[in-house]
Amino acid sequence: MIKRIFWFGVGIGLTVLVISKAPKTLGALVGSRSIAGGLLDEITGFISDIRGNMAEREEELLATMGDG
Repeated sequence: MIKRIFWFGVGIGLTVLVISKAPKTLGALVGSRSIAGGLLDEITGFISDIRGNMAEREEELLATMGDG
């Protein structure tokens, strides 16, 4: 039981560390917030495209199953 509590505490500590350091590290790696904003826009657009394609495919599958 003590091991579980220890590792749980280690996990919480690492999570807090990563969450607190991630923005600083990302800013240092990317260089500026405008580049990071552009990257975020690209990722958001990519996810939108995937969701749109998923919806189209779902409609195709439902149409095919409805015809059977």
